[in-house]
Amino acid sequence: MVIFVRMEGIFSAAISGLVCWLCLRVLLSLPGLKTVNYLGEAVTGSAGLAVITGALSGWLSWLAWRDPMAVSSGSVNPDLLPTRQDPSAFLLSLSITCFCFSLVGLIDDIIGAEVRGFKGHFQTLLSQGKLTTGALKALAGGAVSVSVAIYWHGFTVSALLCALLIATFANFINLLDTRPGRALKGFWLSCLVVFGSVGLPTVFLFGPVLASSLVYAPSDFRRRALLGDAGSNPLGACIGLVAGGLSPQWVQIVLLVALVAFHVYAEKRSLTEDIPKLPVLNWLDRLGT
Repeated sequence: MVIFVRMEGIFSAAISGLVCWLCLRVLLSLPGLKTVNYLGEAVTGSAGLAVITGALSGWLSWLAWRDPMAVSSGSVNPDLLPTRQDPSAFLLSLSITCFCFSLVGLIDDIIGAEVRGFKGHFQTLLSQGKLTTGALKALAGGAVSVSVAIYWHGFTVSALLCALLIATFANFINLLDTRPGRALKGFWLSCLVVFGSVGLPTVFLFGPVLASSLVYAPSDFRRRALLGDAGSNPLGACIGLVAGGLSPQWVQIVLLVALVAFHVYAEKRSLTEDIPKLPVLNWLDRLGT
């Protein structure tokens, strides 16, 4: 039986959903987190903290269970995991990556300057000697990406691909977080693509964060809350880690090329202006909102 339908998987996902719901109720009541969305409406910013807190609670509860995570149980194909590691170590890597990206994202949410894009942040750093929170986020996120990738793959080409996927996926989901539900839809579609390449038995790895994202979704779709960098960056980083740690190398290369192309496009054009021109994307963008 695949592990994501076992009692342990259901238990950790349930914990994640409950913790996310409780955290979201608290965050929505905090006046200090209020911000303005694209319509000028008052919404709760950085509400993605609820998703991340829920996911971390589920992963850590699963790690506390420990034994059901063993590769020897036969629930996980050991060929999908680096030979030096086991699923428990991967969940710990997911937890650390998620926490670190959420922390630097929260800093950017709270004190971020009005500078847009990688180019803008690093131009400010090089020309004015000023470290913006966006540049700090990029540097810190890059350091976390490289550290986790080296931990899994050593000093190899695979580690380079893994680090790049973590970083680019993190920013990809962040760039989508400009309209209700857009970042979540991008995250869910990314999950379908990545897990389609690594096999369904590994879906158990993402049970907690998927449960949290589903519990949080109605508030985002109804324009009551925004993921913020504190939520969008870690969501992207985690799916990037799964892609970089488990998917075949040719899939990693295809994903990385697509992500780089998207970033180049995002630096030059407006996604929000172009989506209405494409019927399928426009339908998907409006779905549920």
